Amino acid sequence: MDDSYKFCIICGAKLQYEEEYKAPPLALLRKNNRISFLSDEYIRKVANIINMLFISYGVSAHVFNVTCGPVYTRYEIKPDPGVSIRNILGLVDDIKLHLAVEDIIVEAPIPNQTTIGFSIVNPSPSCIFLRDLLESEAFTSKKSVLSISVGKDMLGKNIIADVSEMPHLLIGGVTGSGKSMFIHSIILSIIYKANPQEVKLILIDTRSVELSVYNGIPHLLFPVITDSNKVVRALKWACFEMNKRYQIFSSFRVNNIDAYNNLVGLEKNDSSKLLCKLLIIIENISDILELTGDSEKYLTQLAQYGRSVGIHIVLSSSFPCKRNLSMLIKSNLMSRISFHVATKSDSKVILDKAGAEKLFPYGDMYFYPVNQTFPLRVHSAYVSYQEIQRIVNYLRNHTIYSENLFVENCESMPLKKESKIQLDRDSVIELDPYFAEAGALVIQKNKASIGMLQRELKIGFNRADGIMKQLTDCGVIRDEIGTMPGKILMTKEEFEEFILKSNISF
Repeated sequence: MDDSYKFCIICGAKLQYEEEYKAPPLALLRKNNRISFLSDEYIRKVANIINMLFISYGVSAHVFNVTCGPVYTRYEIKPDPGVSIRNILGLVDDIKLHLAVEDIIVEAPIPNQTTIGFSIVNPSPSCIFLRDLLESEAFTSKKSVLSISVGKDMLGKNIIADVSEMPHLLIGGVTGSGKSMFIHSIILSIIYKANPQEVKLILIDTRSVELSVYNGIPHLLFPVITDSNKVVRALKWACFEMNKRYQIFSSFRVNNIDAYNNLVGLEKNDSSKLLCKLLIIIENISDILELTGDSEKYLTQLAQYGRSVGIHIVLSSSFPCKRNLSMLIKSNLMSRISFHVATKSDSKVILDKAGAEKLFPYGDMYFYPVNQTFPLRVHSAYVSYQEIQRIVNYLRNHTIYSENLFVENCESMPLKKESKIQLDRDSVIELDPYFAEAGALVIQKNKASIGMLQRELKIGFNRADGIMKQLTDCGVIRDEIGTMPGKILMTKEEFEEFILKSNISF
């Protein structure tokens, strides 16, 4: 076998099973046997109360339409010509008082409409179970192996998405908002949609709380990663795998994984060289970035170049603030999902606009894929821990999974911070003549910034910026985040040893 396939084909290698993979039966999931609907009498009663309040306060507006969903109902308010939206929004608290409801979410105006939306939770909201989505025609008719169940919209329509079209996803929400439940829905959707030869999962959960239950399922590329040191190795392995796949695509003159698999599988009739798609799911990305400095660099590379080779990323954060999510990562994760967040600024970090702070807890979210111009209001599905455990036990009993097959390749990746060019020990690194002096300087000052290099070395901005990039690539510092200086990742002794052992010419 050609050496260029060393790391690629192992991802597409077929595992040994007792029999051909079959998705777990849907009977393992709970089915919704109770569907509650609002009566016409109740809807008319609420609409009359809202209309009477408008008349009492002298506001020329009325309830124009009512949309009933499984969890909440939206009353569309139509203002008369000349009526300001502010006059209607000023009555929200009075409407809550007279309807005796906890909260009203206002959409002013509803996108692409001339009405204002008042969303009120139903007295007896219906629970949306994952099985309802997986059994739906919208999910079963999807051909993509990366199809995931998102939830149901205001009209009760099943919303199914394709991760390969996103191509990366950023999820935000406070604890208890339904964020972790949605991640379970993603994983279970992949289990029911794709066999292990088509999609491999890399699950990272340093808190060892949510994702450890999936250890032993055949879709896992590695056992669930809970050690921060192994996180860096796994992401570095993924970057190395990505570069190897690009080399193969270049030799076959194709530009994406689907074209390559079609060429190899159909024309050359060689299924042993088919490449699977990789889905990297990271729970609480904020913890990863704080514990491991190199994670951001590898995640950025994967987000920028991973789509064409079939590598996709799903990141979640319980604290979506600018400090935890740099602009470099956000700009490459174009599809967003925001559950309830604490503040308006947190909503702007995820969605680039306010509104998520007003969402209801427990599954209410804004779904903002890259191909839409405004967020879609969706309620995610519920799946219990007992259901997850039943599915995992079924897969463990009906498939054989070897953890050592891929762990060896992950563990062999060195943990020491190295540049991309150091992966090839025979190559010569061309660096700026001021590289060694700049490295010693930033370690001595315990901070790294372009301005400091300009002042101390008496050089221009462009040259100082190039030296900072070289220091970042070689793992000496972590790149600047906004106005914050770069973080030092090496000691003086480690840097001197790096200079001596590396094949560097100035």
